[in-house]
Amino acid sequence: MWALGDYPSVAADVIAALGPSLVEACGIKAGDRVLDVAAGSGNASIPAARLGAAVVASDLTPSCSSRAVGRPSRWA
Repeated sequence: MWALGDYPSVAADVIAALGPSLVEACGIKAGDRVLDVAAGSGNASIPAARLGAAVVASDLTPSCSSRAVGRPSRWA
C-alpha cells in the first residue's frame, strides 16, 4: 500500500511525530528488545534505538528500508 503512494511525504508530515510518542507510551528504555515489523523509514525504531534499546526493524518495501538505513546518523 505505502509503496503505491507518496510515503516519504506522509512519513515526514504525519507519521514522524508519532514514533517518539509511541516509544514513550510503550515505556521503551535502554536494554529493552524491540521488534519493529513494517518499520517503514524507522520513525519508531530509530527513537527506540536512541534510547538504548536493541532494535530489529524490518519492512517488505525495499524503498522504505533503504531510507531507514541512512537515517540513524541524522538522529544521533
